[in-house]
Amino acid sequence: KDVVVPVDANIGAKEEAKLPAPGSFWKCRSQYKALLFMGGSMQNMGRVEYSQGVRQAIAKYHSNESEFVLGGEFTLDDLRASRFCLAPSGWGWGWR
Repeated sequence: KDVVVPVDANIGAKEEAKLPAPGSFWKCRSQYKALLFMGGSMQNMGRVEYSQGVRQAIAKYHSNESEFVLGGEFTLDDLRASRFCLAPSGWGWGWR
């Protein structure tokens, strides 16, 4: 499995408390609420170049799929409840 971790993220004490302690056993879920989660904006001020069109294409082809959660603010619980998390480039959280 691939694990992607943001280079720099300040998630706050409430969310940080939900993380497993270093070296502790962590069991992955077998049931998920969503197949794919992609938080954030689908476009920025209507600019086509935002995310090189990746976010817009995902929204265009998958916005009506119930197993896809696209856009908006999110918590670590939202990420954990998804089988896959997509983080295409954008203008937040640094370079991906």
